[in-house]
Amino acid sequence: MKRPQTRKPDQIYGQHVHERYLPYRLILSFAMLGIAMLFIVLMLAFLFSRNEATEAVPFPKLFLLSTLLLGGSSIAIQKARNAFVQEQRIRYARLVMITLILGLAFMASQIGAWYVLQSHGIFVNTFAAASYLYLLTGLHAVHMFAGVAIMLLFALPAWRYTRNDGTALYYFTDPARLLHLDLIRIYWHFLAAIWGLLLLFLLLGSGLI
Repeated sequence: MKRPQTRKPDQIYGQHVHERYLPYRLILSFAMLGIAMLFIVLMLAFLFSRNEATEAVPFPKLFLLSTLLLGGSSIAIQKARNAFVQEQRIRYARLVMITLILGLAFMASQIGAWYVLQSHGIFVNTFAAASYLYLLTGLHAVHMFAGVAIMLLFALPAWRYTRNDGTALYYFTDPARLLHLDLIRIYWHFLAAIWGLLLLFLLLGSGLI
């Protein structure tokens, strides 16, 4: 008769943490669903306002740079997750910081795009389609700002604790760290997907595609 398989203490602790954070994953999923529905409704309203208007909807080229920056940060945080699992502390810390820096650069490119619009005399109340453009990109920027703020709080201890072998061992053996990273990673990919969809709608509204 085979003896029942036992789990190591760290496996039991990991299972405990996983069960503890499962509600947070569900909350995040429902929150992202609500955010996605809000964006879809506003995007459809944007296209409808474009069809009713005679003015051309502007499309700053900085939005393309924003796409590259956010896409790069999304790739970086995915690679950071892989580096965490493999306990590659130097590579992990660098990728986390790259994710944060690219996120900040994305925010800066958004501000630059709004400045370009205003320099051409296009403000929030210029016409309906412009109002929706500011609303959609501004709403996404608000959610992105929240993501960058959370990423900053996560990145600082990640950089501090992975600088030497002793603290890195403590950091990488804490299963809660990986779960925190996964929550941020899911939210980051979600924002990248929303921006990609938003970019498509902006291109359609401007008549470029």
